[in-house]
Amino acid sequence: EQLVRSLENAAKKKPYQQTTDEIRKLVIKPQWTEQEKLAALNNVTLNDLVTFKDLLLGELEIVTLSSGNISHAGSLNAATIIESWMFGNTTKRTSVKRAKVAQLPSDNSFAQFMKIDHPDTGYTLYIQGDDRSYQEQAKFLLLAQLLSSPYYEKMRTENQLGYIVFATNFSFFEVPAIGFIIQSPIASGQQLELETQTFLSSYSQQLSKMPGNVFNQHKAALLSRLFEKDNSLAERNDRFWREIDRENFSFNTREELAKEINDLTPKTFLSFYQALMKSRGKKLLVYSHGKNLQNKDTSISQPNTLKPYDSLISGDDLWSLNTPFNGLKIRDN
Repeated sequence: EQLVRSLENAAKKKPYQQTTDEIRKLVIKPQWTEQEKLAALNNVTLNDLVTFKDLLLGELEIVTLSSGNISHAGSLNAATIIESWMFGNTTKRTSVKRAKVAQLPSDNSFAQFMKIDHPDTGYTLYIQGDDRSYQEQAKFLLLAQLLSSPYYEKMRTENQLGYIVFATNFSFFEVPAIGFIIQSPIASGQQLELETQTFLSSYSQQLSKMPGNVFNQHKAALLSRLFEKDNSLAERNDRFWREIDRENFSFNTREELAKEINDLTPKTFLSFYQALMKSRGKKLLVYSHGKNLQNKDTSISQPNTLKPYDSLISGDDLWSLNTPFNGLKIRDN
């Protein structure tokens, strides 16, 4: 019952949370909606769970991590004990595949409208990188660093479009991306898109005039966050697990990213930004319209899409266009 209530409450999330969650559902596989999970739960019995448990434990991949006050020999001994306990005579070894990320096309972008029962409008724009290289990841990390404050100041403070506004790193499984997220009580999805694109276009000039010392300050701030000290053993282990998950057994992702961040110059970054802004593709927009706006303007009560985006009929549309990022090995230039 608790799980059912939790899934049912997903429809009660704030609009920006729902539009952001929808982005994840569209670009990551495997993924199931709350409705699909609820439908599956309705038919689950205790016998089904017992059968599932046997199937689950009949085919396993075991990955262990030990850190802190333990020796190499102690780690190997613990791993041996765990394997002997988990693997029975009939248990098969398997390799669990990572989730895949849809590779958005470079020549067109998509928008999806969500009908959300809420007075406010939700808006989430996802802009994806070209590949999973450390160089591309570094560019998008610095992009989020540079745009976070001015985007908030423009949309929230100056234009007063919403009380929830942020630009943030939006990467999934090392596929770099940036997200622009707003919840607004006064603006439609079309208006938020227009204001966001206006901001991004105007920022190109601001970036071209940015002094080198200011650019370097942003790089330094990003590097400082990247190498922020772990506050606990649990935080350190979380970082180690992420490295294991991406199969980087050198555990040096931060160092590799730092090299690429340090190599970025105002000139090369401006070229990257201008190319990103000129691109017709690599964008996915999910938005809603607040009920208050629909009551005031009937012309937006049944929106279909936003120009120049193509209307996204089904999430499968994204997956039929390109080979997805497989989420395994990082490809560097």
